[in-house]
Parts: sequence; C-alpha cells; structure tokens
Amino acid sequence: MKRILKTFCASLLALLPMAAMAQIDGEFVKPRTGKFLLQNATVVTITKGTLSNTSVLVENGKIAQIGTNISASDAEVIDCSGLFVYPGMIDAGTRLGLVEVSSVPETVDYQEIGNVTPNMQALTTVNPNAEAIGVTRVSGVTTVLTVPSGGLFPGTAALINLNGYTPDQMYGGFKAVAMTFPRSGRRGRFDRRSDEDIKKDAEKSLKEATEIFENA
Repeated sequence: MKRILKTFCASLLALLPMAAMAQIDGEFVKPRTGKFLLQNATVVTITKGTLSNTSVLVENGKIAQIGTNISASDAEVIDCSGLFVYPGMIDAGTRLGLVEVSSVPETVDYQEIGNVTPNMQALTTVNPNAEAIGVTRVSGVTTVLTVPSGGLFPGTAALINLNGYTPDQMYGGFKAVAMTFPRSGRRGRFDRRSDEDIKKDAEKSLKEATEIFENA
C-alpha cells in the first residue's frame, strides 16, 4: 500500500504544474507557473521504457526535458528518489462528468429513454464542474473515455481531457457509439427466468444488435 501511495504522490507532483485549472472552495484558480525539476525519479515513458534515476524538467506546464544531467538553477527542485513519475493515466470506460450523485436524478445524465439512442452525446452532457473530475485528475488520471449506459446502444462516448472550462475545451478528439453487448447470464439472485428464457432473451438482443449494424 505504501508503494502505491508513493507512486500516486509522484504522479501528482508531475501533474500539478500541468493542470489547466484547479478548484478551491468552488472557485477556479490558476495553477502554479514556473520551472519544476523532478530529480532522481523512476520515469515511465511511452516510447523509451522505464528510466531509472532520471530527472524531468517541467516549464510553464509542459515537459521541457528528460534526462540524467539536467541543469536548471532557476527551477524549484523536487526530490523524487524512490518514487515513480508516470504520464497521465487513461481510464477507458467511465461515466465521469455524466453523473454527480446517483441518488439525485437531476445530476444523472448518462442515460436516455429507449434501447437505441446513439444520438445521446456524452460530450454535450458532460459537466466540467463535476467534483469527481478534480479528484480524479489529482490522482493521476488525466484523460477518460466517458460512456453513456443503459440500453443496447446507449449513446456516443467521448474522449475527454480532465481540464477545461467547457466540454469543447475538454474534448480529446475521439468519439464512438457505445454498445452494451447482450448479457447471457442470470441478472442477480432475483432473476427468476428459466435457463431457456435466458438463452432466448440473449439471442433476441444479439439479433437486434446485428440488424441495427446491418441497417446502419
């Protein structure tokens, strides 16, 4: 558990200066600016694997340099010995921004009435001010695919970055129609259907999905 916490702390240090905004007591405040030198970290990269005892120079919210001998006398030094620094993590399946409190219907926007509603756009519905967005961002997750749910084709999912004041600012450049693959098992202990009925229902849903694809 300690190792996990250390990992997230290091990720947080790397992400804080890069955040486009922060929220304190309901008010948006600008992030700290300047230079930050994260020294002696284990840096996990996308293209060059894992780099030991490596430093990362962050300048004005962007990674300026990665290496073992970085000189930046005017930078704030953060010792990351024994810690990991990751790129922003991606959650590929969530309702983030589409629901605030599940028990309060006014804050639930991930589902439309009907079984086939591809017109339901997650990007249009997403709430940039949702409390969970800030919490998720500082935990190291910077991008998510937020997905409607409920029907066979519940809506159009959207890739969003967890910074920005509007949905358009958050848009990550990718959309896709979501599909809930038909379930073939029993739906909890209160499901009293026979095995034969379960099989028939699954086949019916799969046939419906196939017809929708063929007629699209």
